[in-house]
Amino acid sequence: MTEATIGLLPYHQPAIVTILVQISFIIVLNVINYVLDRLIYCGLLGQILVGVAWGTPGAEWLGGAVQEAIVQVGYLGLVLLVYEGGLSTSYASLKANLLLSIAIAVTGIGLPIAFSFSLRSLAMATPLQAFTAGAALCSTSLGATFTILGTTGLTKTRIGTVLTSAATLDDVVGLVLVEVISNLGSSTSTSSSKVVTVIRPIAVALGLVIMLLLFARFINIVKSAILNAWKHTTGSPFLRGMSHDHAAFISHTLILFVFVASATYAGTSGLFAAYLAGLSLSWWDSEISVASTTEGRRTPREETNDAGRRGRIVRSLSSNDAQRDEGHQDATNDIILQSIGAEQRSSIEEALSLDGIDRSAMNLVRPTGLWIYGRYYSAVVERVLKPFFFASIGFSIPIRQLFEGDIVWRGLVYTILMLLGKLLTGLWLVRISKRSGVSSPDMTLERQVSPQSTRPNRPSQPPAAVSGSLYPASVLGSAMVTRGEIGFLIASLAESQGIFTDSSSKSAAAQSGRSSRIYLVMIWAITLCTIIGPITMGLLVQRVKTLQSRHETSGGPDPLGIFGV
Repeated sequence: MTEATIGLLPYHQPAIVTILVQISFIIVLNVINYVLDRLIYCGLLGQILVGVAWGTPGAEWLGGAVQEAIVQVGYLGLVLLVYEGGLSTSYASLKANLLLSIAIAVTGIGLPIAFSFSLRSLAMATPLQAFTAGAALCSTSLGATFTILGTTGLTKTRIGTVLTSAATLDDVVGLVLVEVISNLGSSTSTSSSKVVTVIRPIAVALGLVIMLLLFARFINIVKSAILNAWKHTTGSPFLRGMSHDHAAFISHTLILFVFVASATYAGTSGLFAAYLAGLSLSWWDSEISVASTTEGRRTPREETNDAGRRGRIVRSLSSNDAQRDEGHQDATNDIILQSIGAEQRSSIEEALSLDGIDRSAMNLVRPTGLWIYGRYYSAVVERVLKPFFFASIGFSIPIRQLFEGDIVWRGLVYTILMLLGKLLTGLWLVRISKRSGVSSPDMTLERQVSPQSTRPNRPSQPPAAVSGSLYPASVLGSAMVTRGEIGFLIASLAESQGIFTDSSSKSAAAQSGRSSRIYLVMIWAITLCTIIGPITMGLLVQRVKTLQSRHETSGGPDPLGIFGV
């Protein structure tokens, strides 16, 4: 009897070779990520190469079924990475830099598509094939972007906000183009259905954003009523239970699930919905925190009485802060709180109130979205899901077919054009503002919880901008260069739909198992951009960190200027 007939999957003990291969795969993924993150801030590059070595393009130590499972589980890691990016994004900073982000995104979409029409002479491509190649190369890897920003500690800076917004917009367009290309490759679709398929993802994405803005407007109106009702019912067992971490975890997970499922079934990008879910929770946390601070302000006498107690709390925690990893020094207070116990968390929350938040109102503020992510998701994402995702990119690189003479030089030429198309987005940051009084809407834990917080207030000094510095533009451009998952997705979909092969050669290509020349040229560009982008940004950030440390000790100019706050 077959397994389908008996209605179950019999349990079999895996062979020792299978166990060793899978254990080595997970261990090597994490070790190489740790080493490369410390050296050049791009551990994801090593994970992609591990995927090439262990997967079908290399030694094929992992079976086909195992690789498919890793791809599916790794995509969950991508969804959570994008969700974390939304949680880490400041709504105020996003709103302030929205026009700049749109300009960068439009440039990062238009130039690669325009440059891709060089394939008409470079690889004898048709206009549809050239447009499809440009659609694949106009995307920016969200997973790589959020990983690099988290590793380098730039997530909460202005350049981090601009980068994440522009990368998200690029990928939204790329994922919409996935639907378009899939429809164009279908010979059975009518012209009317093609129009619907093109318009539907765009309309759904815009509709989702408009609905969220309207909902946020409504919440802003009733926010004070919510706070007052909460304060007068803090003794309710139900409300106390809802403020518990486990209840918040369930509610946040349901929000993410509803956003992603609804957007996907409606016909737009699930990753875009995951980002919006995280951004919505981030906005809610900031709005409630501001309202609580405003309504729960203490008197000057109470502020004076609590200053000494808060200073003792800070000093007791300073030893823990000093031991944290250097790459996470600029993380938000919620992420840092994830690794400590309940007693220390209570103390930090008390210190973070900074004289401003009434304890009854604090129950409403905590736990935040980043706190919940750090406690429940962070470990499994960092150790399993994220390595699986980047390794799955390596599974998609046809390494054995790439090194043919005519493919190599065409791929290198096309790669240069695609590098240029994204690097030019950094020109928007070349005009560095020299305005004074620039302040960031975000506050890191070290700024909020530090011995200096007990000292008298002094006028804030914004980081001096380096006149003519190209570091912000270079960091942005190199980060936008990284393609990754969406590029491989669009290229593979177009190849499977037969867009890159004419009708006369489709049967011959299917029989030989070889990929089309245009597809291989695209894979060269996507792969090299995915490698060059993180390495370049890692080296730039390493240099910027050195200059910033010199700026802190000697008072020199900040290399990122107003984009580093």
